[in-house]
Amino acid sequence: MFRPLTSYLQPLEAPASNLQPLQASYLLISSYPNYATNFLINYNTKGGAMKVLKIDHLGIAVNSIDQGKNFWMDVLGLEFEGSETVDEQKVTTAFFPVGESEVELLESTAPDGPIARYLEKKGEGIQHVAFRVENIDSALQELKEKGIRLIDEKPRKGAGGAKIAFLHPKSTNGVLVELCERD
Repeated sequence: MFRPLTSYLQPLEAPASNLQPLQASYLLISSYPNYATNFLINYNTKGGAMKVLKIDHLGIAVNSIDQGKNFWMDVLGLEFEGSETVDEQKVTTAFFPVGESEVELLESTAPDGPIARYLEKKGEGIQHVAFRVENIDSALQELKEKGIRLIDEKPRKGAGGAKIAFLHPKSTNGVLVELCERD
């Protein structure tokens, strides 16, 4: 029988001065003895820990946006929001909103672009997962301090005017992770 998540939550006392002031902290007490029993969820400090707001989008590499968008529109019924070319990344993107996130199709505009190299090596499919963060600069600094390998030390301009940076898959269990900050 499943219990609501809230039945596992208990307020967390501020354990150390470097975590104060805690704004919204809870300790998740697991009822499963074979798993770790204490998980910290949703702690947020003023000027402290990185805040991931949501999954911003899934980046899907395709050989052709025109061919690729047929599935997303005709089969799934998603609305095509538009496309944009980001010359410095040698890519054209196409957006399909899904709730508060998006599916982003990625088509290379040059044979030496990162999407062209991805397609040559792995074929069409999910190329990256993007998380929206509250402050990308502080997120990158925190991740660097934690020993996470960064592809981008500083944010760059992405599609839709977002500030973006990528984390190296060798530090993220083989997943290319993008951080993005939007106004």
